[in-house]
Amino acid sequence: VPREAVTTRAGKRVALVVGISDYTYSPRLTNPGNDARGISASLARVGFDVTTVLDADLEALTASLEAFYRAAEGAEAALFYFAGHALQVRGTNYLVPRNAQLRSETRLPQETLPLQRVVEAIEERAKITLTFLDACRDNPLADALQRAIAGRDRSAAVPLGLAPMAIRNPDTLVVFAAAPGRTASDGDAAHSPFTAAMLRHIET
Repeated sequence: VPREAVTTRAGKRVALVVGISDYTYSPRLTNPGNDARGISASLARVGFDVTTVLDADLEALTASLEAFYRAAEGAEAALFYFAGHALQVRGTNYLVPRNAQLRSETRLPQETLPLQRVVEAIEERAKITLTFLDACRDNPLADALQRAIAGRDRSAAVPLGLAPMAIRNPDTLVVFAAAPGRTASDGDAAHSPFTAAMLRHIET
């Protein structure tokens, strides 16, 4: 069946694609901007209405997500892709915007966004929810936060990588770039290894 015919029959498909390379308080990541642009182009070719956001601070990331939630109302599929830094603290995963400092655990609610809350907000609005996190990269911000949590060992507070998530909706898919508790590479090519693999297959 021609792709055009498939796209025409499908319901509304919306996507928010975020790539953060230039962190204010952490060294630059090479590939998130390239990764986001590549994913956006692929999704547009298969019929998604795509919004691409690069190097967003907390205010811009929050506003982009709120607009995405509105766009996802009644959608057949809503896809969220995030490339950049994320971390887990005491079993909860957080997305890290450009301007996060993470100097204390008490600042987490003011500086980051809980991933579970984002996924659940999309689930409430779209029939199918797809979330891709290329965000398990080695994170000096997480290391700094761990050092700031006095009297706690790394495994108890800020373990490596991201934590497993409880998914209740059978029409929800959450994909990490690495296994729980493991980090993924930013890569030294045009894209991270995870996103390069996505780009090879996503259009089929």
